[in-house]
Amino acid sequence: MTADSVPVRPPAVDLTDVTVSAVLRAAPGDGWDVTVVVSRAPGQPQLPATDVTAVLVDSGGQPLPLLDRDQGLLVEAGGGLGVSANAAFRFAPGSNPPARLTVTYRGTPAEFDVDDGAGTDG
Repeated sequence: MTADSVPVRPPAVDLTDVTVSAVLRAAPGDGWDVTVVVSRAPGQPQLPATDVTAVLVDSGGQPLPLLDRDQGLLVEAGGGLGVSANAAFRFAPGSNPPARLTVTYRGTPAEFDVDDGAGTDG
């Protein structure tokens, strides 16, 4: 974790056939970058970006506007023991700090709490 990273809890969520984790960082300039990591078994077709969505909600309950996200097939790494696909999202800043991240993989949600105020002290 870096000084601009904000921890999410739990660190990972097991869904039916994958494990989903997320990294939240203050974006250069303003806003928030979210990287979703989908860990899965090897030998499966590469994931399209549309299989993964993310919604970041601030502490006032307002969703932050999505500015950008991956398109096409997701970047994957790994091999015989497993593969991780990374999906990147950029959100606009809100009036309040982020509080909740919902990642949806093929229609199944994974919920993460954002650790308010952590990760900015280096």
